[in-house]
Amino acid sequence: MRSWFIDLWLRIQASYWFIPALLAVGAVIIAVFAVRADAELGAAWWEQFGWINLNTAEGARALLSAVAGSMITVAGVTFSGTLLAVSHASSQIGPRLLSGFMRDRGNQVTLGIFIATFLYCLIVLRTISPGDLGVDSKDSSLFVPHLAVLLAIGFAVLSVLVLIYFIHHVPQSINVSTVIARVGDEILTGVGNVYPLPDEADDTVGKPTCCGGDPQAVIKLEGKSGYLRVLDFDALIDKAAEQDLVIEMLVQPGEFGVPGQPLMHVYAEAAVDIETLEALADNLSWGRERTPEQDVMSSIEQMAEIFAKAMSPGVNGQFTAINCLDQLAAAFVELLRRGECPQCLADDNDVVRVVRRSHPRAYVFEITCRALRQFMRGDWVVTSRFVMLLTTLAELNSLAGSRQQILEQAALTLTEAEASDMSDAEKQALKKQGEKLTRS
Repeated sequence: MRSWFIDLWLRIQASYWFIPALLAVGAVIIAVFAVRADAELGAAWWEQFGWINLNTAEGARALLSAVAGSMITVAGVTFSGTLLAVSHASSQIGPRLLSGFMRDRGNQVTLGIFIATFLYCLIVLRTISPGDLGVDSKDSSLFVPHLAVLLAIGFAVLSVLVLIYFIHHVPQSINVSTVIARVGDEILTGVGNVYPLPDEADDTVGKPTCCGGDPQAVIKLEGKSGYLRVLDFDALIDKAAEQDLVIEMLVQPGEFGVPGQPLMHVYAEAAVDIETLEALADNLSWGRERTPEQDVMSSIEQMAEIFAKAMSPGVNGQFTAINCLDQLAAAFVELLRRGECPQCLADDNDVVRVVRRSHPRAYVFEITCRALRQFMRGDWVVTSRFVMLLTTLAELNSLAGSRQQILEQAALTLTEAEASDMSDAEKQALKKQGEKLTRS
Protein backbone atom coordinates (compact mmCIF):
# COMPACT_ATOMS: atom_id res chain seq x y z
CA MET A 1 0.00 0.00 0.00
CA ARG A 2 2.91 2.34 0.67
CA SER A 3 3.91 2.11 -3.00
CA TRP A 4 0.47 3.52 -3.85
CA PHE A 5 1.13 6.56 -1.66
CA ILE A 6 4.62 7.00 -3.14
CA ASP A 7 3.17 6.83 -6.63
CA LEU A 8 0.41 9.24 -5.66
CA TRP A 9 3.00 11.71 -4.40
CA LEU A 10 4.95 11.37 -7.66
CA ARG A 11 1.74 12.01 -9.62
CA ILE A 12 0.97 15.06 -7.49
CA GLN A 13 4.47 16.43 -8.06
CA ALA A 14 4.03 15.97 -11.81
CA SER A 15 0.51 17.42 -11.87
CA TYR A 16 -0.35 20.95 -12.95
CA TRP A 17 -3.30 21.35 -10.60
CA PHE A 18 -2.08 20.56 -7.09
CA ILE A 19 -0.13 23.72 -6.21
CA PRO A 20 -2.67 26.04 -7.94
CA ALA A 21 -5.45 24.27 -6.02
CA LEU A 22 -3.60 24.72 -2.71
CA LEU A 23 -3.03 28.40 -3.39
CA ALA A 24 -6.68 28.85 -4.40
CA VAL A 25 -7.89 27.26 -1.16
CA GLY A 26 -5.41 29.38 0.79
CA ALA A 27 -6.74 32.52 -0.91
CA VAL A 28 -10.30 31.67 0.10
CA ILE A 29 -9.21 31.11 3.72
CA ILE A 30 -7.27 34.40 3.80
CA ALA A 31 -10.27 36.23 2.34
CA VAL A 32 -12.60 34.86 5.03
CA PHE A 33 -10.24 35.79 7.87
CA ALA A 34 -9.47 39.21 6.40
CA VAL A 35 -13.16 40.06 6.13
CA ARG A 36 -13.72 38.74 9.64
CA ALA A 37 -10.88 40.92 10.93
CA ASP A 38 -12.44 43.95 9.21
CA ALA A 39 -15.74 43.23 10.89
CA GLU A 40 -14.06 43.02 14.30
CA LEU A 41 -11.91 46.14 13.86
CA GLY A 42 -14.63 48.31 12.37
CA ALA A 43 -14.23 51.27 10.03
CA ALA A 44 -13.15 53.75 12.74
CA TRP A 45 -9.80 52.05 13.18
CA TRP A 46 -8.89 52.81 9.54
CA GLU A 47 -9.76 56.50 9.63
CA GLN A 48 -6.34 57.36 11.08
CA PHE A 49 -4.73 55.97 7.90
CA GLY A 50 -6.27 58.30 5.38
CA TRP A 51 -3.94 57.30 2.56
CA ILE A 52 -5.21 53.70 2.57
CA ASN A 53 -8.74 54.29 3.78
CA LEU A 54 -11.35 53.63 1.08
CA ASN A 55 -14.27 55.91 1.92
CA THR A 56 -16.87 54.42 -0.39
CA ALA A 57 -18.10 50.97 -1.22
CA GLU A 58 -18.16 51.89 -4.90
CA GLY A 59 -14.41 52.54 -4.88
CA ALA A 60 -13.71 49.20 -3.21
CA ARG A 61 -15.97 47.40 -5.67
CA ALA A 62 -14.30 49.06 -8.66
CA LEU A 63 -10.83 48.20 -7.38
CA LEU A 64 -11.62 44.56 -6.64
CA SER A 65 -13.47 44.14 -9.94
CA ALA A 66 -10.50 45.56 -11.86
CA VAL A 67 -8.02 43.28 -10.11
CA ALA A 68 -10.18 40.17 -10.47
CA GLY A 69 -10.95 40.77 -14.12
CA SER A 70 -7.37 41.55 -15.05
CA MET A 71 -5.98 38.50 -13.22
CA ILE A 72 -8.21 35.95 -14.93
CA THR A 73 -7.55 37.62 -18.29
CA VAL A 74 -3.79 37.63 -17.77
CA ALA A 75 -3.86 33.99 -16.67
CA GLY A 76 -5.82 32.90 -19.73
CA VAL A 77 -3.85 34.87 -22.32
CA THR A 78 -0.43 34.19 -20.78
CA PHE A 79 -0.82 30.45 -20.45
CA SER A 80 -2.47 30.05 -23.85
CA GLY A 81 0.50 31.71 -25.50
CA THR A 82 2.90 29.75 -23.33
CA LEU A 83 1.39 26.40 -24.27
CA LEU A 84 1.71 27.32 -27.93
CA ALA A 85 5.38 28.15 -27.44
CA VAL A 86 6.00 24.95 -25.50
CA SER A 87 4.17 22.86 -28.11
CA HIS A 88 6.32 24.38 -30.86
CA ALA A 89 9.49 23.80 -28.86
CA SER A 90 8.50 20.19 -28.11
CA SER A 91 8.22 19.51 -31.84
CA GLN A 92 11.88 20.55 -32.17
CA ILE A 93 13.23 18.93 -29.00
CA GLY A 94 10.83 16.09 -28.22
CA PRO A 95 7.26 15.54 -27.02
CA ARG A 96 8.36 14.89 -23.44
CA LEU A 97 9.18 18.58 -23.03
CA LEU A 98 5.50 19.17 -22.27
CA SER A 99 5.63 16.91 -19.22
CA GLY A 100 8.71 18.80 -18.01
CA PHE A 101 6.81 22.06 -18.38
CA MET A 102 3.98 20.66 -16.26
CA ARG A 103 6.41 19.52 -13.55
CA ASP A 104 8.04 22.95 -13.35
CA ARG A 105 7.35 24.51 -9.94
CA GLY A 106 7.67 28.07 -11.25
CA ASN A 107 4.89 27.53 -13.79
CA GLN A 108 2.62 25.90 -11.22
CA VAL A 109 3.13 28.66 -8.65
CA THR A 110 2.55 31.37 -11.25
CA LEU A 111 -0.79 29.92 -12.31
CA GLY A 112 -1.72 29.39 -8.67
CA ILE A 113 -1.04 33.00 -7.70
CA PHE A 114 -3.10 34.33 -10.61
CA ILE A 115 -6.05 32.11 -9.72
CA ALA A 116 -5.67 32.76 -6.00
CA THR A 117 -5.74 36.54 -6.55
CA PHE A 118 -8.85 36.21 -8.71
CA LEU A 119 -10.69 34.08 -6.13
CA TYR A 120 -9.61 36.32 -3.26
CA CYS A 121 -11.00 39.43 -4.96
CA LEU A 122 -14.20 37.59 -5.84
CA ILE A 123 -14.79 36.49 -2.22
CA VAL A 124 -14.08 39.94 -0.78
CA LEU A 125 -16.16 41.63 -3.46
CA ARG A 126 -19.18 39.61 -2.36
CA THR A 127 -18.96 40.95 1.22
CA ILE A 128 -19.09 44.69 0.37
CA SER A 129 -22.38 46.30 1.33
CA PRO A 130 -23.01 49.85 0.04
CA GLY A 131 -25.68 50.66 2.65
CA ASP A 132 -29.11 52.23 2.13
CA LEU A 133 -29.38 55.26 -0.13
CA GLY A 134 -29.66 58.52 1.80
CA VAL A 135 -28.14 57.07 4.95
CA ASP A 136 -24.78 58.37 6.16
CA SER A 137 -21.62 56.25 6.18
CA LYS A 138 -22.12 55.22 9.80
CA ASP A 139 -25.23 53.23 8.96
CA SER A 140 -24.81 49.63 10.11
CA SER A 141 -25.68 48.28 6.67
CA LEU A 142 -22.57 49.86 5.17
CA PHE A 143 -19.56 47.54 5.19
CA VAL A 144 -16.27 48.15 3.38
CA PRO A 145 -13.50 45.63 4.27
CA HIS A 146 -10.56 48.03 4.16
CA LEU A 147 -8.00 45.47 5.34
CA ALA A 148 -9.19 42.90 2.80
CA VAL A 149 -9.04 45.46 -0.01
CA LEU A 150 -5.54 46.47 1.05
CA LEU A 151 -4.49 42.83 0.90
CA ALA A 152 -6.03 42.62 -2.59
CA ILE A 153 -3.74 45.44 -3.69
CA GLY A 154 -0.81 43.50 -2.23
CA PHE A 155 -1.86 40.38 -4.14
CA ALA A 156 -2.13 42.44 -7.34
CA VAL A 157 1.40 43.77 -6.87
CA LEU A 158 2.65 40.24 -6.18
CA SER A 159 0.91 39.00 -9.33
CA VAL A 160 2.62 41.64 -11.45
CA LEU A 161 6.02 40.62 -10.03
CA VAL A 162 5.23 36.96 -10.70
CA LEU A 163 4.18 37.82 -14.25
CA ILE A 164 7.55 39.49 -14.85
CA TYR A 165 9.29 36.40 -13.49
CA PHE A 166 7.13 34.11 -15.63
CA ILE A 167 7.89 36.00 -18.83
CA HIS A 168 11.59 35.53 -18.06
CA HIS A 169 11.23 31.94 -16.87
CA VAL A 170 9.31 30.39 -19.77
CA PRO A 171 11.81 31.17 -22.57
CA GLN A 172 14.57 30.04 -20.27
CA SER A 173 12.81 26.78 -19.36
CA ILE A 174 12.19 25.77 -23.00
CA ASN A 175 15.70 26.69 -24.07
CA VAL A 176 17.26 23.51 -25.44
CA SER A 177 20.37 23.83 -23.24
CA THR A 178 18.20 24.14 -20.12
CA VAL A 179 16.10 21.13 -21.12
CA ILE A 180 19.17 19.00 -21.77
CA ALA A 181 20.73 20.03 -18.44
CA ARG A 182 17.49 19.17 -16.61
CA VAL A 183 17.36 15.72 -18.20
CA GLY A 184 21.03 15.25 -17.37
CA ASP A 185 20.28 16.02 -13.71
CA GLU A 186 17.45 13.47 -13.78
CA ILE A 187 19.86 10.83 -15.09
CA LEU A 188 22.34 11.57 -12.31
CA THR A 189 19.57 11.39 -9.71
CA GLY A 190 18.31 8.09 -11.10
CA VAL A 191 21.81 6.60 -11.13
CA GLY A 192 22.27 7.66 -7.51
CA ASN A 193 18.95 6.07 -6.53
CA VAL A 194 19.59 2.72 -8.23
CA TYR A 195 23.34 2.08 -8.10
CA PRO A 196 25.28 2.26 -4.81
CA LEU A 197 28.62 3.91 -4.24
CA PRO A 198 31.64 1.59 -4.51
CA ASP A 199 32.16 1.40 -0.75
CA GLU A 200 28.45 0.65 -0.21
CA ALA A 201 28.11 -2.09 -2.85
CA ASP A 202 27.76 -5.62 -1.51
CA ASP A 203 27.61 -8.44 -4.05
CA THR A 204 28.75 -11.20 -1.68
CA VAL A 205 25.23 -12.48 -0.97
CA GLY A 206 24.17 -15.14 -3.46
CA LYS A 207 20.72 -16.19 -4.59
CA PRO A 208 18.82 -18.60 -2.34
CA THR A 209 18.80 -22.17 -3.60
CA CYS A 210 15.04 -22.11 -3.92
CA CYS A 211 15.12 -19.54 -6.73
CA GLY A 212 14.75 -21.20 -10.10
CA GLY A 213 12.74 -24.06 -8.68
CA ASP A 214 9.00 -24.49 -8.42
CA PRO A 215 7.48 -21.52 -6.58
CA GLN A 216 4.73 -21.87 -4.02
CA ALA A 217 2.77 -19.11 -5.75
CA VAL A 218 3.02 -16.86 -8.79
CA ILE A 219 1.67 -13.31 -8.56
CA LYS A 220 0.35 -11.98 -11.87
CA LEU A 221 -0.74 -8.55 -13.03
CA GLU A 222 -4.45 -8.08 -12.53
CA GLY A 223 -6.42 -5.31 -14.17
CA LYS A 224 -5.11 -2.87 -16.75
CA SER A 225 -1.73 -2.88 -18.42
CA GLY A 226 0.83 -0.15 -17.74
CA TYR A 227 4.36 0.74 -16.70
CA LEU A 228 5.76 -0.29 -13.34
CA ARG A 229 6.27 3.11 -11.73
CA VAL A 230 7.11 2.31 -8.11
CA LEU A 231 8.39 -0.87 -6.49
CA ASP A 232 8.57 -0.67 -2.70
CA PHE A 233 11.42 -3.02 -1.84
CA ASP A 234 11.42 -2.19 1.89
CA ALA A 235 7.77 -3.20 2.24
CA LEU A 236 8.39 -6.38 0.25
CA ILE A 237 11.29 -7.32 2.54
CA ASP A 238 9.23 -6.65 5.68
CA LYS A 239 6.29 -8.70 4.44
CA ALA A 240 8.52 -11.55 3.30
CA ALA A 241 10.31 -11.61 6.65
CA GLU A 242 7.01 -11.58 8.49
CA GLN A 243 5.69 -14.59 6.54
CA ASP A 244 9.10 -16.32 6.07
CA LEU A 245 9.02 -16.00 2.28
CA VAL A 246 11.53 -15.54 -0.51
CA ILE A 247 10.36 -13.38 -3.41
CA GLU A 248 11.91 -13.48 -6.87
CA MET A 249 10.99 -10.42 -8.93
CA LEU A 250 10.28 -11.02 -12.62
CA VAL A 251 9.88 -7.33 -13.51
CA GLN A 252 11.68 -4.10 -12.68
CA PRO A 253 10.66 -0.42 -12.61
CA GLY A 254 10.12 0.96 -16.10
CA GLU A 255 8.92 -2.28 -17.68
CA PHE A 256 5.51 -2.51 -19.34
CA GLY A 257 3.17 -5.12 -17.95
CA VAL A 258 0.16 -6.75 -19.57
CA PRO A 259 -2.79 -8.45 -17.81
CA GLY A 260 -1.89 -11.95 -16.69
CA GLN A 261 1.88 -11.38 -16.87
CA PRO A 262 3.83 -13.05 -14.01
CA LEU A 263 5.30 -10.42 -11.70
CA MET A 264 6.97 -12.41 -8.94
CA HIS A 265 7.60 -15.94 -7.74
CA VAL A 266 6.89 -16.60 -4.08
CA TYR A 267 8.84 -19.38 -2.40
CA ALA A 268 7.71 -20.76 0.96
CA GLU A 269 7.65 -24.01 2.89
CA ALA A 270 3.87 -23.91 3.24
CA ALA A 271 0.94 -22.59 1.25
CA VAL A 272 0.63 -18.82 1.05
CA ASP A 273 -2.80 -17.32 1.73
CA ILE A 274 -4.58 -14.93 -0.63
CA GLU A 275 -4.29 -11.97 1.76
CA THR A 276 -0.49 -12.24 1.77
CA LEU A 277 -0.32 -12.44 -2.01
CA GLU A 278 -2.54 -9.39 -2.35
CA ALA A 279 -0.39 -7.50 0.16
CA LEU A 280 2.71 -8.33 -1.87
CA ALA A 281 1.08 -7.22 -5.12
CA ASP A 282 0.09 -3.90 -3.51
CA ASN A 283 3.78 -2.96 -3.29
CA LEU A 284 3.87 -2.50 -7.06
CA SER A 285 2.29 0.61 -8.54
CA TRP A 286 1.39 0.85 -12.22
CA GLY A 287 0.62 3.79 -14.48
CA ARG A 288 0.58 5.13 -18.02
CA GLU A 289 3.93 6.93 -17.81
CA ARG A 290 7.38 5.97 -16.62
CA THR A 291 9.04 7.80 -13.76
CA PRO A 292 12.79 8.50 -13.48
CA GLU A 293 13.11 7.90 -9.73
CA GLN A 294 13.70 4.11 -10.01
CA ASP A 295 14.02 3.84 -13.80
CA VAL A 296 17.39 5.10 -15.06
CA MET A 297 16.63 4.18 -18.67
CA SER A 298 13.61 6.51 -18.70
CA SER A 299 15.75 9.66 -18.51
CA ILE A 300 18.49 8.19 -20.71
CA GLU A 301 15.96 7.44 -23.43
CA GLN A 302 14.62 10.97 -23.14
CA MET A 303 18.15 12.31 -23.69
CA ALA A 304 18.56 9.95 -26.64
CA GLU A 305 15.27 11.24 -28.04
CA ILE A 306 16.54 14.84 -27.91
CA PHE A 307 19.77 13.65 -29.52
CA ALA A 308 17.83 11.91 -32.30
CA LYS A 309 15.72 15.02 -32.95
CA ALA A 310 18.84 17.15 -33.17
CA MET A 311 20.46 14.76 -35.67
CA SER A 312 17.35 14.48 -37.85
CA PRO A 313 17.58 16.07 -41.33
CA GLY A 314 14.72 18.45 -40.51
CA VAL A 315 16.58 19.96 -37.54
CA ASN A 316 20.26 19.18 -38.17
CA GLY A 317 21.29 20.59 -34.81
CA GLN A 318 24.79 19.21 -34.42
CA PHE A 319 25.69 21.42 -31.49
CA THR A 320 22.48 20.48 -29.69
CA ALA A 321 23.56 16.87 -30.10
CA ILE A 322 26.98 17.77 -28.69
CA ASN A 323 25.26 19.24 -25.60
CA CYS A 324 23.50 15.90 -25.16
CA LEU A 325 26.83 14.06 -25.40
CA ASP A 326 28.37 16.34 -22.77
CA GLN A 327 25.57 15.61 -20.31
CA LEU A 328 25.72 11.89 -21.05
CA ALA A 329 29.48 11.92 -20.46
CA ALA A 330 28.86 13.25 -16.94
CA ALA A 331 26.23 10.54 -16.46
CA PHE A 332 28.64 7.84 -17.69
CA VAL A 333 31.25 8.94 -15.16
CA GLU A 334 28.73 8.66 -12.32
CA LEU A 335 27.36 5.35 -13.63
CA LEU A 336 30.67 3.56 -14.26
CA ARG A 337 32.29 4.62 -11.00
CA ARG A 338 29.49 3.09 -8.93
CA GLY A 339 28.91 -0.51 -7.91
CA GLU A 340 26.36 -2.90 -9.31
CA CYS A 341 22.83 -2.77 -8.03
CA PRO A 342 22.49 -5.52 -5.36
CA GLN A 343 20.38 -8.38 -6.68
CA CYS A 344 19.68 -9.98 -3.31
CA LEU A 345 18.03 -7.91 -0.58
CA ALA A 346 18.15 -9.24 2.99
CA ASP A 347 16.15 -8.47 6.11
CA ASP A 348 17.52 -7.29 9.45
CA ASN A 349 18.69 -10.86 10.21
CA ASP A 350 20.73 -11.04 6.97
CA VAL A 351 18.31 -13.52 5.44
CA VAL A 352 17.73 -12.94 1.71
CA ARG A 353 14.08 -12.11 1.18
CA VAL A 354 13.88 -10.44 -2.24
CA VAL A 355 15.77 -11.23 -5.44
CA ARG A 356 15.39 -8.25 -7.72
CA ARG A 357 16.02 -7.51 -11.36
CA SER A 358 18.02 -4.52 -12.59
CA HIS A 359 20.07 -3.44 -15.56
CA PRO A 360 23.83 -4.00 -15.08
CA ARG A 361 25.90 -0.86 -15.46
CA ALA A 362 27.64 -2.33 -18.52
CA TYR A 363 24.29 -2.87 -20.21
CA VAL A 364 23.14 0.72 -19.58
CA PHE A 365 26.40 2.09 -20.96
CA GLU A 366 26.42 -0.20 -23.99
CA ILE A 367 22.77 0.29 -24.98
CA THR A 368 23.11 4.06 -24.70
CA CYS A 369 26.23 4.15 -26.87
CA ARG A 370 24.55 1.91 -29.41
CA ALA A 371 21.59 4.26 -29.69
CA LEU A 372 23.85 7.27 -30.07
CA ARG A 373 25.88 5.60 -32.84
CA GLN A 374 22.71 4.88 -34.76
CA PHE A 375 21.83 8.57 -34.99
CA MET A 376 25.32 10.07 -35.40
CA ARG A 377 26.38 7.69 -38.16
CA GLY A 378 27.89 9.63 -41.06
CA ASP A 379 28.25 12.92 -39.18
CA TRP A 380 31.90 13.75 -38.57
CA VAL A 381 31.35 16.65 -36.14
CA VAL A 382 29.27 14.66 -33.64
CA THR A 383 31.20 11.42 -34.09
CA SER A 384 34.49 13.20 -33.45
CA ARG A 385 33.11 14.74 -30.25
CA PHE A 386 31.82 11.36 -29.10
CA VAL A 387 35.21 9.72 -29.62
CA MET A 388 36.87 12.60 -27.78
CA LEU A 389 34.53 12.13 -24.81
CA LEU A 390 35.24 8.40 -24.74
CA THR A 391 38.94 9.24 -24.75
CA THR A 392 38.42 11.47 -21.72
CA LEU A 393 36.53 8.71 -19.91
CA ALA A 394 39.23 6.14 -20.68
CA GLU A 395 41.89 8.40 -19.13
CA LEU A 396 40.05 8.79 -15.81
CA ASN A 397 41.59 6.77 -12.98
CA SER A 398 38.20 6.39 -11.31
CA LEU A 399 36.95 4.46 -14.36
CA ALA A 400 39.95 2.17 -14.73
CA GLY A 401 37.74 -0.88 -14.19
CA SER A 402 35.55 0.06 -17.15
CA ARG A 403 38.35 1.13 -19.49
CA GLN A 404 38.12 -1.96 -21.69
CA GLN A 405 34.41 -1.46 -22.19
CA ILE A 406 34.94 2.21 -23.09
CA LEU A 407 37.60 1.22 -25.63
CA GLU A 408 35.23 -1.31 -27.18
CA GLN A 409 32.56 1.33 -27.71
CA ALA A 410 35.12 3.68 -29.22
CA ALA A 411 36.31 0.93 -31.58
CA LEU A 412 32.75 0.21 -32.71
CA THR A 413 32.19 3.92 -33.31
CA LEU A 414 35.34 4.18 -35.46
CA THR A 415 34.43 1.04 -37.38
CA GLU A 416 30.98 2.37 -38.24
CA ALA A 417 32.48 5.72 -39.20
CA GLU A 418 34.92 3.98 -41.56
CA ALA A 419 31.99 2.25 -43.30
CA SER A 420 29.95 5.45 -43.58
CA ASP A 421 29.86 7.99 -46.39
CA MET A 422 32.24 10.44 -44.67
CA SER A 423 34.99 11.95 -46.78
CA ASP A 424 38.45 10.40 -46.73
CA ALA A 425 39.83 13.41 -44.86
CA GLU A 426 37.20 13.05 -42.15
CA LYS A 427 37.86 9.32 -41.81
CA GLN A 428 41.57 9.99 -41.55
CA ALA A 429 41.00 12.55 -38.79
CA LEU A 430 38.89 10.03 -36.85
CA LYS A 431 41.57 7.40 -37.33
CA LYS A 432 44.11 9.70 -35.69
CA GLN A 433 41.71 10.18 -32.77
CA GLY A 434 41.44 6.41 -32.46
CA GLU A 435 45.24 6.04 -32.37
CA LYS A 436 45.40 8.60 -29.58
CA LEU A 437 42.71 6.70 -27.66
CA THR A 438 44.64 3.44 -28.03
CA ARG A 439 47.80 5.05 -26.64
CA SER A 440 45.99 6.60 -23.65
